Amino acid sequence: MDNKELIYAVKQLSTALNHFSQALEKEKEDRQEPIPISNRVLNEKELAVELGISYTAVRTMRQKENCPSFNIGKRVFFNLHEVLSWIKKKSYEKTKEQEKQNQYGTMRRID
Repeated sequence: MDNKELIYAVKQLSTALNHFSQALEKEKEDRQEPIPISNRVLNEKELAVELGISYTAVRTMRQKENCPSFNIGKRVFFNLHEVLSWIKKKSYEKTKEQEKQNQYGTMRRID
C-alpha cells in the first residue's frame, strides 16, 4: 500500500466513525425519558391535543374561566400540571355546588 491509498483508507475510516458516533448520539436522544407532567409547558394547540378538547375550548377556558397560563411576549403557554390541578379543583367545586343544591332542593313560591 502506498501513501495515497493509506491516506484514503484513513479518511474513509474517519468518515465511518463520524457517522457511527452521530448514529449513537441520535439513539441516545431517542431513548431519553419523557418530560414529567409537572415540567411540561404547552401552547394552546398542544394543550388542546393533550386534553382532547378543541383549541377554542382552551382559549375560552383561559379568557373567561381564568385557567392558569403565562405569557412570553405575545405567546401564551400553560403548565400542564397546573392546568390539570385547576381542572380537578373546578370539578370538585362544581360537585360540591350540585350536592348543596340537591340537599335543599329548589325554592318555589307558595300561595
